[in-house]
Amino acid sequence: MAKNECKDCDAPIEWVERGTKWVPLDPGTKKRHVCDLDQYCEVCEKIFKGANWMSVCPECYRNRPKPDSQPKPEPPARETLNDTGEDDDPF
Repeated sequence: MAKNECKDCDAPIEWVERGTKWVPLDPGTKKRHVCDLDQYCEVCEKIFKGANWMSVCPECYRNRPKPDSQPKPEPPARETLNDTGEDDDPF
């Protein structure tokens, strides 16, 4: 585990590798580091703790629409004509 300082708030942090990513932790804990700086969420206008570069709170960030998500497809339109070209729906 590497030791360092947070580049945003200068707090001491420790780095741990989780899978293929390196994650900053508060020293002596297994808790992820969160900067103790007040930030303003541009979406919900709430004050939250985070780094200077954060513009939305973690809740709004998690609830954002995914860029690769596609809208649900609409069901196919009902075929209204029979083989003769006339509407076969009695209503």
